[in-house]
Amino acid sequence: MKASYLDRTTGNTVNDKVETSEKHLQKYFPKGINFQVFNTMGREKMDFDDEGDKEILVYTCWPTVYHYAHIWNLRSYVFPDILKRLLRYSWYDVKQMMNFTDVGHLTDDGDDGEDKMGKAVQRENTSALEIAKKYETAFIDDVDTLNLTQPTEYVKASDAIGEQIEMILKLEEKGLTYVIEGDGVYMDTAKDEEYGKLTGKAYIEWLQFGKRVGDVGKRSKTDFALWKFNTAQGNRLEDLERESPWGRGFPGWHIECSAIATYGLDKTIHFHTWWDDHKWTHHNNEICQSENCHEEEFVRYWMHGAHLNLWGQKMSKSSGDFLNLSKIQEQWIDPLGYKFFTYQTHYRKQMKYTKESALRANTGYFNLKKRIQARLAVQEGNEKQSELLKATYYKAIFTALFDDMNMPRALAEVNKMLKNKEIYGDDVRFVIEEFDKIAGLKLLEVDEVEVVVEENEVTPEVAKLVLDRLWFIKNQDDENAGIVRSEIVKEWQEDYAKAVGLAEERLVLKSGKKYTEADALRKKIGDLWYDIFDKKDGYELKKKAWK
Repeated sequence: MKASYLDRTTGNTVNDKVETSEKHLQKYFPKGINFQVFNTMGREKMDFDDEGDKEILVYTCWPTVYHYAHIWNLRSYVFPDILKRLLRYSWYDVKQMMNFTDVGHLTDDGDDGEDKMGKAVQRENTSALEIAKKYETAFIDDVDTLNLTQPTEYVKASDAIGEQIEMILKLEEKGLTYVIEGDGVYMDTAKDEEYGKLTGKAYIEWLQFGKRVGDVGKRSKTDFALWKFNTAQGNRLEDLERESPWGRGFPGWHIECSAIATYGLDKTIHFHTWWDDHKWTHHNNEICQSENCHEEEFVRYWMHGAHLNLWGQKMSKSSGDFLNLSKIQEQWIDPLGYKFFTYQTHYRKQMKYTKESALRANTGYFNLKKRIQARLAVQEGNEKQSELLKATYYKAIFTALFDDMNMPRALAEVNKMLKNKEIYGDDVRFVIEEFDKIAGLKLLEVDEVEVVVEENEVTPEVAKLVLDRLWFIKNQDDENAGIVRSEIVKEWQEDYAKAVGLAEERLVLKSGKKYTEADALRKKIGDLWYDIFDKKDGYELKKKAWK
């Protein structure tokens, strides 16, 4: 059985990438296995309780679509993908919604400053709608490039204005809002005794006007905008503004997530995910407006991922000091090599990104694939012992994954298995195949050309194509970059096939003691940029280093 999702952009139903595997869990965990997650609300790791639900509802925030997603943003979408894959692997149906913020996000992440989309309009001299469309498409492409599963539905903030207005009206009817003339409609957080319960009161007490909080006439430093009037902004975005009962303007940043989640999924959802910077204000505000509006618990499990720092500093789109997937590919880092890099650290721990550390992980990723292929090639051994070890490693890996998605521990178990000579062939394939349904690293695919490039193992012909591809990537010519990439793969595969053919022919000549002719074929193999090493059971081909 496969889950499916609706691609709202095209209207087509697309098969999901995660196959359910309840039969394997039942076989190797006959007593069941607890799925533990760290719930920010309880500040502890706890067992996931589905309360009898077969469909699990997940909401994931998405940053404003005013620029490309940087790799810090993208790390925040890797761990929700592991969550979804584990749930689907456990035979749940998962419905995930994600917002595209195309209006209402101000430069201070609160209620002051310019609209971030407005800054992008100035930067690129086009309309806000065109800006949003460009970066929405780029994000969807990034999700595919990282082999992440797409959400069930993407919803633009500007497409959910009606739901946001409806929520604000309900809050207004309950006497929980007030208007600041010339600015907007605000939530009166003093009337919510539980405000800040996600992170505790200490942070709220630390907040001061003029620092993390602007003072625009608010009654309390924790009050936040539900609707902003267009007169409050020096940079008007008329194509994204809407009429409302309070006048023309746009919704506050926080209300969109509550509206999309509660109207698109349900008043109470199972999981809400994003990175931990936004638990302090944005998510506390979501809880406040959602639970006061609907009078039900908003989220059962709050899950937050930690920062990815760039050379010790937090990445910032506004400063321009950030890396996206295209830029790291120019550093010879494969997107899945980057994904593997993020797996070296638990999602709740901060990571520091350097080119050197990412390159090491990239090399480690492709070396892992090579080691897997080497173990798959072994087809003889103690079949009974290999079968027992298959069960042992499967259980160890999935015990780690169901323990708050501990990917570093799961990878450690994978490495242990590959070092163990007593498990081989199809048993190795089974464990890797099941693990990769969660990791999404394409571990059983033949090495891609990037490993050849990264390790400087390419022919001059391939090297020229690689440089051509980098030029196209730098100039954002995706079509030609894709064409050249296909040529690279074709060239590499053809050379390897020729080398194998010559090696097989040489083996026959050697067995017939025709050593002169065999040596001539060794030279031809060398011209294809391969070295051949004679072995007891045949031969081994290795790429030459390109100097």
